[in-house]
Amino acid sequence: MLRTVLALTCSKHAGRLDRGRETERTMFFSDAVFAIAMTLLALDLRLSDLPADITVRGFESVLVDRVPALAAFALSFVLVGWTWINHHRRFNAIVSYDNRLQVINLLILFFVVFLPGPTTILFADVPSTP
Repeated sequence: MLRTVLALTCSKHAGRLDRGRETERTMFFSDAVFAIAMTLLALDLRLSDLPADITVRGFESVLVDRVPALAAFALSFVLVGWTWINHHRRFNAIVSYDNRLQVINLLILFFVVFLPGPTTILFADVPSTP
């Protein structure tokens, strides 16, 4: 009898692991991933070491050399930001979750974190880049 009660109790609570009504944790986790991804984008925005006696023309040259990195940053920031806005709007409408939703959410977050890589390659100043 006790085993039957325990089995029923466990199966009742096991369903809570697969689905539920509290989406706040998923939203907080997702927001954190978006925030970290957007913050890490800025790490590529570095100026090379500038000599103390740099001229205005030399400084302009350094800035022009960094335009591709700035363009990659801007594009990545806009794409990640736009994805976050849409993610936020959709999760405000979601009233419950299941495993499928959690997996889809993780896939979206994977691509958000991965996005700066292809964007950097897109703007790389390499002769072999199409």
